[in-house]
Amino acid sequence: MSRALPHGRSLYMSRFRMGEIIAWPKAPHPLPFTGERLTSAYRGQTEIEHLHRYLLAREWCRDKDVLDVASGEGYGTALIAQVARNAVGVEIAPEAVEHASGAYQAGNLRFVVGDARSLPIPDASFDVVTSFETLEHFAEQRRFLSEVRRVLRPGGLLIVSTPDRDNYSPAESPANPFHVRELTEAEFEALLRSSFAEVSVMAQRAIFGSVMLPGEAGKAVPLCFERRGDEHFEGSLNLPHPQYMVGFASDEPVSPPPTSVYIDTGRLGMLRPQEADAALGRLRDQNAEIEPLRAALSAAREEARGLRASNDELMSVRDEAKGLLAANEMAERACAVLRHELAAAREEAKGLKAAKDDAERAGQEAERACETLRGELAACQENLARVRVSKRRIWPVRAFRELRRFGRRLGERS
Repeated sequence: MSRALPHGRSLYMSRFRMGEIIAWPKAPHPLPFTGERLTSAYRGQTEIEHLHRYLLAREWCRDKDVLDVASGEGYGTALIAQVARNAVGVEIAPEAVEHASGAYQAGNLRFVVGDARSLPIPDASFDVVTSFETLEHFAEQRRFLSEVRRVLRPGGLLIVSTPDRDNYSPAESPANPFHVRELTEAEFEALLRSSFAEVSVMAQRAIFGSVMLPGEAGKAVPLCFERRGDEHFEGSLNLPHPQYMVGFASDEPVSPPPTSVYIDTGRLGMLRPQEADAALGRLRDQNAEIEPLRAALSAAREEARGLRASNDELMSVRDEAKGLLAANEMAERACAVLRHELAAAREEAKGLKAAKDDAERAGQEAERACETLRGELAACQENLARVRVSKRRIWPVRAFRELRRFGRRLGERS
């Protein structure tokens, strides 16, 4: 289910039967495309998908206060501002906000820096909140919806899109490095219903082909045919294999949204004769401009070949230098070990020299002691010789005295 069309369905249908020319806001100097967010510098499928979402959402924003969350470069917010009472774009990247504020200017349009999970917006400030390809960039998705409900007025409408994981990221495809949590259709609808009473989910897929719809609005389900390889086609009811989901969520009853088709004739070569002649002239002019560029490109390629050869030589020199550096590092480590061993040897030599000095001093002292002992020994020997001489002289006297005492004892006994 979706919110009723502004001004009533009959006025809506009447306006578009007559045709409405919508200006395409473009930045004079687009931000570079990095893959994280779409900018007007990028052309192709992603541009078609985003423009279709904003053009559809634009119809729910007439005479409303609108908040565009994750406004990026700002072209979508500027598209909404063409019909809204006020339009505010919130973007987390300051450089994108600065660019948008300079590139897209209107009295009812402004851009502010802010996080989708903590909007710098007062409560109950907006009738409509739009946010395309935002949910998948963070895990706090319920917190984002809580912030949306906070800034919406009673009965306000959220228009939000996100990739369908089953078709956008099949198991065999590489993951988008900027996506944190992608959802299936069932998960997306359940997430919206956890915060809003009324929810309707549309499927979106960029195509290259043809569309046939009933001349009058009705409830007929489209019969779709898709080429499947070179030998088969697939027929199905409704849009097969949609890559994106667009949700409409509110607390008020809503009516079904109309079937929406975006036709990009510029990709199909469907030009009027005068437009074709003008395009052909531009191509001729561009071709004339391209010729010198081709010559410059050829010269640049030759120079690139020379640079590649020089680069190969430099790579060889670099590898050799790496080898020399590695050898130098090994030599440095060996020198460090040798320095350590030399220092230890020097310390040991100092110890040995000190021991040698001590031994020499001890030897000298021992030599002096020996000299002293030799002198004392010589003196002792001299004394002993004198004693022996004296003993030889004294012995007869002693013998005489002993004989006299012996004679006395014999006389006493007789």
